[in-house]
Amino acid sequence: MSHSTNMSPTNEVGKPLNNHGPVRCLYNSAIGVDVHAQLLVCCFQKHLPETNQLLSEQAQFGTSNSQIKQFVDWVSRHKPEIVLMESTGVYCLARTATYGS
Repeated sequence: MSHSTNMSPTNEVGKPLNNHGPVRCLYNSAIGVDVHAQLLVCCFQKHLPETNQLLSEQAQFGTSNSQIKQFVDWVSRHKPEIVLMESTGVYCLARTATYGS
């Protein structure tokens, strides 16, 4: 079973984060990754403090070597302060990917 890679992520600047006053962010930018057996579902978010808005971009990647490299490139382009990964199953990464400086 193969999954297609979405290399055309959507960008959108959202409404103010809330209507109840300022929000304290621990990180101004982050990528969350939901890990599946053959699919990585990703979301990049960046807080824009000057407007109190949230930039959000979603993307999906398969798990072949070339698709993992595309994922690493996507993460590297965004330069998030933190990357968070979640998996409900048992997956073992046979290699470690480090994104560039």
